[in-house]
Amino acid sequence: MKLFRHLSIFIRHKQSVAVGSAFLLLGIMFGSWATFIPYIKDKFQLDDGDLGLMLLFFPIGATLFNPVSAFVIKKFGMKSTTFWGMIAVSVVYVLPVNSPSVALVSTGLCLTGMAIAVLNVAMNTCTSVIEQNEGINTMSTSHGLFSVGLMSGSLIASLSYGQGFDPGMHMLVLAVMGVGLAFWARKAIFSIPQVERKKSEGPTQDDKEQKPPGIGKEIFWMVVLSVCSNFTEGTMADWTAVYMKEIVQTNAYFIGWGLAAYSMCMALGRLMGDGMVPLLGARNVLLMGAGMVFFGLGLSILFPTTVISIVGFALVGYGVSFSSPILYGSAARIPGYGNGKGLAILNSFGMIGFLVGPVIIGFLSRAYDLRLAFCLILLLATIWGTLARNVKLY
Repeated sequence: MKLFRHLSIFIRHKQSVAVGSAFLLLGIMFGSWATFIPYIKDKFQLDDGDLGLMLLFFPIGATLFNPVSAFVIKKFGMKSTTFWGMIAVSVVYVLPVNSPSVALVSTGLCLTGMAIAVLNVAMNTCTSVIEQNEGINTMSTSHGLFSVGLMSGSLIASLSYGQGFDPGMHMLVLAVMGVGLAFWARKAIFSIPQVERKKSEGPTQDDKEQKPPGIGKEIFWMVVLSVCSNFTEGTMADWTAVYMKEIVQTNAYFIGWGLAAYSMCMALGRLMGDGMVPLLGARNVLLMGAGMVFFGLGLSILFPTTVISIVGFALVGYGVSFSSPILYGSAARIPGYGNGKGLAILNSFGMIGFLVGPVIIGFLSRAYDLRLAFCLILLLATIWGTLARNVKLY
């Protein structure tokens, strides 16, 4: 049980639980939205290319706000940014599903991308500060709560969709609950102390720098690896439900089960991550993850049946689970990249992979076939596995 011993520490630490609720909320909202993508596609009679183009507004919003995330955190503080980010994400996710036109859906997705970009850096910065202050490992567990939310959101949304419940009303109910969760977590989030500095220490290099550093050799290969893994994660989040509906042609009740299985195993992997990495080593865990992504997605492509596809997506979820916590934690510890700067850089490019990936898959699917488009993920998993052997981690 060594792999889960850290969970008892996490549960007893109120600041970790509070910040973890932000990860959980983001997962629930994203999982629900992803499950309703086939509804949006049918509502506006979009083909795969049109859907991919509409989804492009998500990364446009995120890309616009990623560069200013570190500035926002420095200006308003990581705690305030996390709290208000939770409220913003809850509200903006209501817009895409309730919009009466493709243009308004696209606008809603752009605003959602903006909110997610800022919240993502803020909550990861809070988690990194907690790790430094308390000397505990919580990054992987926090990301695990995102996956728990993704699984829960997709499963509940799938059941709701199967029962004929209005998707717009479903998202509105979640938004109200999300705002309530933010206020529940507020006190604990604002009680997180800043990283302590000894009196003998003068201003650090991070304090002196007014602008985030460029992409130096310290972070470059982590960025490339992050793009590969986030491309995979984003594609699975947006296209798994579509794959289950159109390629597997499963029953309406099972449309969200592929995403739910993917999310469940991603959650399991991340909840184990803070215990697994010290035992096996971060590079070995990254390499193992790439192999599982390749094998699992290969199964789903070769044998597109309901059961095998669900199992394959589950393996992909477990394989992809470790990369973001390992890379985010490492980026936060790079010398000269403090105050959220390393996280902002990694998040900028990782988010581009996460959000642009589904768009590329959409265009490839329209030009060829969704199964063939998924083969691009197999190539990225190969690159990911190759990089995992040599990437420098901190």
